[in-house]
Amino acid sequence: MPNSEQIIPFERDGEHPVLTKLASSGELHSCITSKVSELQNVGYNTIAIICKSGEESERAYNALSGIDGIKHVRNGSMEYEQGVVVIPSYLAKGIEFDAVIIYDASEHVYNDESLRRIFYTACTRAMHYLQLYCVGEPTNLLEGVSNESYVQN
Repeated sequence: MPNSEQIIPFERDGEHPVLTKLASSGELHSCITSKVSELQNVGYNTIAIICKSGEESERAYNALSGIDGIKHVRNGSMEYEQGVVVIPSYLAKGIEFDAVIIYDASEHVYNDESLRRIFYTACTRAMHYLQLYCVGEPTNLLEGVSNESYVQN
């Protein structure tokens, strides 16, 4: 069945997005912690770790609480703050960040065509750098995206 909505690439400054496949959530958290440090060292001031849902963002925030100064944006948060934030995708709409980390872009998280718009919104919050991690196989929502549009490692 053809997609009713194709993801249309857009121009942004910075490197190609990076997709990294991982074997476990422990490896995921270790990689995210290292990536945040690397992004801070190159001067990115606003870094978002975007999760699919509020529940996933709560789990991610608890697992990543060792990152210095990390904040959790949830319903009822008064305002967005600079620095490193964990945020569910539905609260990230309309906000741009220097760098975005998609917490888990795997098939078991983004496993339905109805999630295409949410996934697209999360990915387009990055002004300069986009890192997608997946535990296991990446979401099939990436099918049809040119291999020249991102780097896989």
